Amino acid sequence: MKNLYSFALLLLISSELGNAQTSNGFEITGIIKNLEDSSWVYLNMDNKITDSSMAIGGKFVLRGKVKEPTECVLYLSNVRDSKFIWIENKLIKIEAEKGKLREAKVSGSSTQAEEDTFRSSIMPLRKQEDNLRLLQRDADKNRVSELNKELEKLEQQEKAATISFIKEHPNWLFSVYVLNIGKTSWGKEQVRGLFNALSGEMRSSTQGKQIKQYLEINVNPKIGDHFVDFELPNPEGKSVKLSQIKGKFVLLDFWAAWCGPCREENKELVKTYAEFHPKGFEILGVSADNNKKEWLYAVKKDGLVWENVSNLKEWDCLPFSIYGINGIPDNFLIDENGKIIARNLRGDDLRKKLKELFNE
Repeated sequence: MKNLYSFALLLLISSELGNAQTSNGFEITGIIKNLEDSSWVYLNMDNKITDSSMAIGGKFVLRGKVKEPTECVLYLSNVRDSKFIWIENKLIKIEAEKGKLREAKVSGSSTQAEEDTFRSSIMPLRKQEDNLRLLQRDADKNRVSELNKELEKLEQQEKAATISFIKEHPNWLFSVYVLNIGKTSWGKEQVRGLFNALSGEMRSSTQGKQIKQYLEINVNPKIGDHFVDFELPNPEGKSVKLSQIKGKFVLLDFWAAWCGPCREENKELVKTYAEFHPKGFEILGVSADNNKKEWLYAVKKDGLVWENVSNLKEWDCLPFSIYGINGIPDNFLIDENGKIIARNLRGDDLRKKLKELFNE
């Protein structure tokens, strides 16, 4: 009992000291029902654990500091039990239940409140979309075609609702966040109009600067166009240009160490490279990582023996903006004349295309 009292007193003293030391940062106080004592709660920011807390009686405290509102992941030892939340330098409260962290109630973060407002406005549409996708699993071909048309209509309605949200809230950070996500699929001119209507503060945010960069440098080359050159450092720090990669056919591959589907595709890509490299097939891998150690580990573990480059700034990477990449894995197949001849070929589809090109 004495030891327990001493431990509780130590926690109280540490808490008071922590408040004094991080008065300009954030403090997350939370309670998770049905959580066993001594369980750990983690806060992941930019793919790094920035703080952790042992929960006693389901209660935990996390602290830190951010330059601007930042989306983080709160999770337990079972990483599947997690919640994306917006962190600001404020007092933030979380109420949740073990196994249902995704449904946690978050208060104190204005950006989180903005996201909650957005999600409540489009949730009915997304539920209808999910229902249609479930129906597609057991439907025959004719019915699948009908369901696809219905799904496309709902997706267009969701896009329209999202654009309306951005227009109605030009001073909200979450509006900039949503626009940044949609920028590569909505069309440059529409994005430009929405961006220009944002407040000056929002245009100057990190997300706003990424949109501005996209508008300035995006080319979004199509099949039949010439590739657009760029330069990035490889693991040794040497600058490598796409134009320096010589081969009869070059695959410009966009991926990341943290991307599960990318890592699975790497297994197939290694086999394809071994088969066709002797004939003149080359690859340049461009990574959306921000952790050099994790990037290099993935390159080594997956056996990516071709040239790999990255500026370790995730999506804030020149080639991603130039080529209009809004999801990974993605790739462009380029012929020896520099013309893009295919996009997003994976696994057997890439092998079949290369067999055709090499006249096998």
